[in-house]
Amino acid sequence: MYRFERLLVNLSLTETDIPTLKLASLVAKLARSKTVTFVYARESIEIPEPLKREYPWLMAPLEESARIRSEQFISDFFTEPEDCTTELLLKDQSPAVALLELTLTHDIDLVVTGDFDLDRSLAIKLARKAPCSVLLAPAKSSGTFSRVCLGLDLSKYSEYVLDCATAFASAHNLDNLTCVNFYSIPSGFHKTSLPRAKFQQELRELSYYQLTDFLRSHDTKGVEAIPKTISSPVPGSTLLSLSEKEEYDLIVVGCRGKDALTSTLLGSNAEDVLKGAKASAVLAVKEKGTGKTFLESLLQIAGATT
Repeated sequence: MYRFERLLVNLSLTETDIPTLKLASLVAKLARSKTVTFVYARESIEIPEPLKREYPWLMAPLEESARIRSEQFISDFFTEPEDCTTELLLKDQSPAVALLELTLTHDIDLVVTGDFDLDRSLAIKLARKAPCSVLLAPAKSSGTFSRVCLGLDLSKYSEYVLDCATAFASAHNLDNLTCVNFYSIPSGFHKTSLPRAKFQQELRELSYYQLTDFLRSHDTKGVEAIPKTISSPVPGSTLLSLSEKEEYDLIVVGCRGKDALTSTLLGSNAEDVLKGAKASAVLAVKEKGTGKTFLESLLQIAGATT
């Protein structure tokens, strides 16, 4: 867990911050993080009258109202680990831009965010563009985790995803985690002349063999990696269904992309999981530095047009 030395925690100043702060506190403790930066960003907008009545604090000056509320949320739901420094930043700009800029200026290892925006567009934007991993804490999540599952496609990148997931599990003293590999019958299977049932059985056995071989060849830090293969053409949706059925509270998925072109391609499966997770936290794993140069260029362009 040493890899998450610098955390960036997004605040919305709503009840959705509670699981976000609890989970950030746990990760900071497990990772022995050196710094945790909290940020509340609010772009100046015209506020409708009903919202003014429901959230009167939105009318107060940003510095005055937001700092008080932010400090109260942090005090109530975040336990600062030993030898860890924290800071609170207030930004008068869009949350996405503020957070992405901070990932660069603060050399962030992990962004933690909630789902105040119902479509989770912020979490998806961060997972696509941030040069680091992103942890989503849904409003219904517990703020902790005891059952972990991860999706593996057995690619080279899956090694990093597995390493990250086992680090989480090991640091939290978990006995095991579930590693899921998906397979499906290709459209041209009929050319094999095998019956569909026979072909599916062969695929299942091959998938299980490849998964167990993959797991045996990697150090899982004393955590038992339980192999599970599932036939499904839609891995993201199936992983969500599995997590609900088996009550996994942390799902780990990989964000692909190591260069400027592919760094913003989150992948449909990871995006499905980020959009659809209900009570499970989602760790979207990305190798640190992925797409950093591309992000710097995007922010420079955005800054030049404002």
